Amino acid sequence: MHCRLYLAPKYDTVRLVPKFWNRVNNLNCYSTIISSDANLIDANGDSIEVDFSVTLPVLHGQPAKFTIGIPNSVMQVPDLKTPWGINTLQCSEKVTLKGVYYRSIIKNDFMNRKFGSTPVQLSHVESLTVEMDFISSTSSFLIYLSDIVFFETMWVEPEHDRMSEIVTFSHPELGLITLKKYSVEARLLDSNGSLKLNGYLLEIQCIDNLEHNSVIEHIQPLLNIISLLARQRVLICGWDKQSKSKYTRHWKYPLETTQTKYSLPKPEKYLVTSDELEATVNLGLKNYYELEKSKQDIVHKLSFNLCSAIERRDEVKYMALFTNLESLAKDLMPEQELDNISSKVIELIKTVAIPQKTTNHSVFTKLMDLTSHVKKSKTAADAIDSLLSKYRVKSQDLWSIRGNNGLLNIRNHLAHTGNHGINHQGLFVATFHLTILIERLVLSMLDLTLVEFNREPWLKLDYFETLKNEIIQK
Repeated sequence: MHCRLYLAPKYDTVRLVPKFWNRVNNLNCYSTIISSDANLIDANGDSIEVDFSVTLPVLHGQPAKFTIGIPNSVMQVPDLKTPWGINTLQCSEKVTLKGVYYRSIIKNDFMNRKFGSTPVQLSHVESLTVEMDFISSTSSFLIYLSDIVFFETMWVEPEHDRMSEIVTFSHPELGLITLKKYSVEARLLDSNGSLKLNGYLLEIQCIDNLEHNSVIEHIQPLLNIISLLARQRVLICGWDKQSKSKYTRHWKYPLETTQTKYSLPKPEKYLVTSDELEATVNLGLKNYYELEKSKQDIVHKLSFNLCSAIERRDEVKYMALFTNLESLAKDLMPEQELDNISSKVIELIKTVAIPQKTTNHSVFTKLMDLTSHVKKSKTAADAIDSLLSKYRVKSQDLWSIRGNNGLLNIRNHLAHTGNHGINHQGLFVATFHLTILIERLVLSMLDLTLVEFNREPWLKLDYFETLKNEIIQK
């Protein structure tokens, strides 16, 4: 039996007539509001007391509303260096804001009212935390996730207590983790109807002394694999921790809406079906924790690049994907014996460098550095081919790495010339093929064998072969 809190009953509920142009406004009329005097501490440690109020979002991933007012009695305020921290003073619930940045503070033209306050417009808040005493016989940890398109395809059990179970994952570090769909519903104030919003969370059974930072660190590989299979980044919006004596709620970036974009062109074509997700993720997690730490880091980096948390233009996405792949490939490429030419070059450099060792040591050091560059003079294409071969990645049906119009040459053109002279449809398709290639690499590293999806028109040989001849315009 787990205790789940949605709205604290001790708070007053705001009942304003909503506007119908925004459905969320109707739910916001039932939001929890916490208001208190607070202590604002800037980056230099200077502090002032302010009037503070926060309207908590009804759904994780939606923005909170903050009101911060500087009492006119303390104006003019000195320069307050960001980032700020804000802590409430009077209320029984401890509210903490970290990483607060402001858009503007009115310092000159303000009404000098005795009981007035001057509002501050915020531009960014890193985190919002609410802590309260709460006696419970059980402990639980809920991690709230950003909504992704793939979740809408999942079958859910009938709703019970505003929760519906979807699938259960077996995590090698944290045990059983259940993906759930939760709902928030409110009655319309001027009709018999109601509005309902849904969100997603992971429920973890935890021990009282399990720190939230440890849980977040251990949960990231699971989110990486789900993001890869769903082709959309799953972000952590916040978490709730219920211990036997304290209830803590935490929101990440509460001033902005948290959402990501599907990483490939629509219509959405996922790497697994909803029925396959549980078994595929469990196998991927098992194989992930059997990898060396360096290989785990590669999976992590490639996953984040494939499914970015921010929207990127094609040329930016292409450069990020290729540069990351090239860097990893060169780091993992095994040492090879030097050919005769390279060996001769190193001998000549040493012949010049050694006499400089005592007379001009800086020259000696730079010359000897050149020998390291000669030893590492492996082309990007060789390194990538070696990496793909090591993990038996199929690439014959994709846009080739080599050649005048190959993926490597496109990267070189973008690096030196930008997107000038690039056929944009060709770049779009090349980015698509590069994405597919890296997906196959990550899946191979996790030893996951999935059914190929060849329905995308951008994988047709005659289509992308034609674009190859037009990609770089002379």
